[in-house]
Amino acid sequence: MVTTYNQVEVSPVDALWTLIQGQSKAVRVALTKRLLEQEKAALAAKAVDAKKFTQKINALENDSEGFLKLGGFMADSSVSADELLEEALTDKYGI
Repeated sequence: MVTTYNQVEVSPVDALWTLIQGQSKAVRVALTKRLLEQEKAALAAKAVDAKKFTQKINALENDSEGFLKLGGFMADSSVSADELLEEALTDKYGI
């Protein structure tokens, strides 16, 4: 298979796409499956992180002292919300 391009420079994406198109159907299917598995794993990791964050917020909402610390985040922008959550939960619950 010969591919020609009208432009002088070929982007890495175009070069890779040309290589992929030149492979057998079995190889293309295997590549597609691997890409889907990687994307699924990345989405699952994000879901776990979101669940942990929600659990931290819920724990703080049930603790008036921790909730007040969380509210203090608005007044002190030098501290990230995640750092504040970690500090409050570690102090109170050892999480």
